[in-house]
Amino acid sequence: MLMTWGHPLNAGRKMRLKAQLTTLLVAQLLTLAVTLLLSLTLRASGRAVPPAGFAIFGAVTLIMAYRWVRVDAKKAFVAAVDAGEVGIDRSPPRVTYISPICSRRWLVLLYVQSHPELIDGNCV
Repeated sequence: MLMTWGHPLNAGRKMRLKAQLTTLLVAQLLTLAVTLLLSLTLRASGRAVPPAGFAIFGAVTLIMAYRWVRVDAKKAFVAAVDAGEVGIDRSPPRVTYISPICSRRWLVLLYVQSHPELIDGNCV
């Protein structure tokens, strides 16, 4: 059983943690790709950038990419609800279904996993 600071993780916390780690992984991959492109561009132009500069650039890019993925997941979820691709029971808000042909489905699923209370109110 996975323990966190002496407390066992319930299903909602596990789901939220998995979503946060997935978001961090996607943000890290985006950061690595952008940093690689910048490095190749600077190397081709003959300019040298100190490693500290790349470290600062990477850290700032990682934070921005993490935020971007979270915001994009929320926008995808709201758009899917508005388009009827995600069914919501309004009081209290619960996801009843997600269409298999939902546009940007993985972002919608990421948002739902980040908010397990949308599936079960006891997950909080």
